[in-house]
Amino acid sequence: MSISISLFSLFGIKEQRTVAIAVTAQSDVKQPAHLSACEDSTHLEDRAVLEYLKSSEHGWNKGLDVLIYVSGETLDSPKKFENWLVDVKKTQALTTSQLTVMVQSSADIEWFKRSSDQLEELRQNQVKIGLDVRGDMEDAKCWRRRFPWDLVQLDLGKCRSDFSQFAVYTAGLHRDGIGSFITDVHDRSELITIEQLYAGMAVGPVYGKTGCLWSGPLS
Repeated sequence: MSISISLFSLFGIKEQRTVAIAVTAQSDVKQPAHLSACEDSTHLEDRAVLEYLKSSEHGWNKGLDVLIYVSGETLDSPKKFENWLVDVKKTQALTTSQLTVMVQSSADIEWFKRSSDQLEELRQNQVKIGLDVRGDMEDAKCWRRRFPWDLVQLDLGKCRSDFSQFAVYTAGLHRDGIGSFITDVHDRSELITIEQLYAGMAVGPVYGKTGCLWSGPLS
């Protein structure tokens, strides 16, 4: 399978500028224009992102924070997860800015309960741990209780039908000192609303037809 790497700008609402870069991998046939269009990653794609980061030139991210994703496929396999953890630690040692690992909520919850202690160990290597909610508000509420997350990513497109619960949820994140990151923000009015809900970062069509900074083959 041929894999491409994509870099997405994460816009800091308060700072009014790009504050971080999300690095994703996908097969060449996918090529999503926006971060919210990225499907669940696979173990091969998880490893491809780390390979890309380890081979990048020093300072490639211009001091911006970096987000990467870990799939359910990686989390649900003890051997794959252990090997992935080793590679994340090596990657962090080469990263000059904050690295955040986003756990996709498509992982098996029972396995996650057993593996979460090892994720906690990454914090000793200055890696932050975030939650990438792959579903709607019910998924968000279920996974919120699984770990002391540093950041939670929500897809507004999957939460518009339950916006009151969405607002309560993001307010709770703010109260607990957890960052929030909203994808699929469509227009200026939604961006203003998101800001009032204390969200820290946002991406989506509000910033133009494509939210992708760069996309290219892994090698």
